[in-house]
Amino acid sequence: MDKGVCEDTAFEYLAYKKLKTKVLNSAAMNGTSKDLLIPAYIISKKWYTKWKEYVGVLKTSKEKTHPGPITNSDIINDQQNFFKTNDPQDVFNVILKDGLKEKVDYKVINDKQWNYFCLLYTSD
Repeated sequence: MDKGVCEDTAFEYLAYKKLKTKVLNSAAMNGTSKDLLIPAYIISKKWYTKWKEYVGVLKTSKEKTHPGPITNSDIINDQQNFFKTNDPQDVFNVILKDGLKEKVDYKVINDKQWNYFCLLYTSD
């Protein structure tokens, strides 16, 4: 395993944790509940787990592999008849699959966390 890769992914995770702490501290100082931070994004727990393995937060016997681009395809309905507008990026065009559970199938993150992931990984 390339030592530089390990150092890079450890740094990536620390930067993410620092950003998360900064956002939560800012909300607390403003008297805002962390649950009221808006906007919020959902991210597939499947992709998020791959990322955590990659940066070394989750210990695994498997070799670290890049998680690839952010994908929510496992939690989003792929039916265009749900579209409210012609814009596929419109938030109202995104419908979650039935029966999903937060913290099991997906994770809710704030806009700063989402932008951080998008900066490092492309998204679908």
